[in-house]
Amino acid sequence: MAKSQRRPRKRTYTRKEKKDRRNLKLWAEGARESILRPHLPAYTDALERGWRAERDYVREVCNEFHAKVSWRLGDDEEPELPLAEYDPLATAETEELDDEEIVLKRERIDTMNAVSPTTRDLN
Repeated sequence: MAKSQRRPRKRTYTRKEKKDRRNLKLWAEGARESILRPHLPAYTDALERGWRAERDYVREVCNEFHAKVSWRLGDDEEPELPLAEYDPLATAETEELDDEEIVLKRERIDTMNAVSPTTRDLN
């Protein structure tokens, strides 16, 4: 076969473990996906209604997410199943945190809540 007539080699792809990834791609697999996927249709509707509706809906979803998944849990770690039930009217449990932990929690939650440029810029 001439050089131009060679068949391309078939690429094989093996998915990296979450802990071995260098970015946050596919972070929402597993239990996290089970929390977020049901919200997609309503999020799409909120996007169509404008940035305020998107911001408000994202805030609701983030509140549910943080009630079910601890801020201390790494992106490569799966939360324990079954996930806690979420009651949007319940008050959040208070944690006894020192000043350093308060800063770490705020930074972690801000990172986890950064959804889209419009939502980040308008909060």
